[in-house]
This record gives sequence, structure tokens and C-alpha cells, in this order.
Amino acid sequence: MRICALDSAIYVECDKLLHDAQVMIMTSDHEGTPMVALEAMALGVPIVSTPTDGLKDLIDDGRTGFLADDDSVLAGRLIELSEDEQLRKACPLHPWRELANSTTLEDTSSA
Repeated sequence: MRICALDSAIYVECDKLLHDAQVMIMTSDHEGTPMVALEAMALGVPIVSTPTDGLKDLIDDGRTGFLADDDSVLAGRLIELSEDEQLRKACPLHPWRELANSTTLEDTSSA
């Protein structure tokens, strides 16, 4: 597994970097709903994160990603995802499957 960290002053094509990622990790202490997490989910990139407000709403721990306060647990999840391609591919698909199974055209027409 290759690990990339970016200095905030360096401009890169973030969408390409995220698209090519095997996993996205966020270790924020405080975070709303980060756009990058939504983008990762849309691209099928699994998320490993601390359980901040917005991410607790997006991620069902162990099903749609992984949440933990403990650094060793976060590291273990990263190792697990790096070694298990099936888990890496299945994990981010759960929210889209659930949405597809629970949402109908009638649900969206009243919005």
C-alpha cells in the first residue's frame, strides 16, 4: 500500500489522487460533513476515520467504513483494508445499495 500525505500549500489534482486511492483516512477532532468524504464514497473509496459529527452520520462502522478514536484501531483497520481487496471493494458499496433499496421515485418527488 502506498501512502500519500499532502501539504496544504501544494496544489494537486485532488480528484485524481482520491480516485486512485485504496482508502481515505481522516483523523480530525472536529469536522462537519467533509466534502472529501462524500467524494470518496461516490468514488467507492472506503473511509477510515475518527468518529466526528458528520462522519458518524455517513459511516456505519464496520459496514460502510470504519470509525475509531484509538490510533491503534485506526492503524489496524488501514492494514486490514490494505490486505483484503474484497473488503476494500465491498465496504463503500453498502450505502449506495441501501439507498437504492430504500428510495423510490415517490420518495424523491415530494422533496
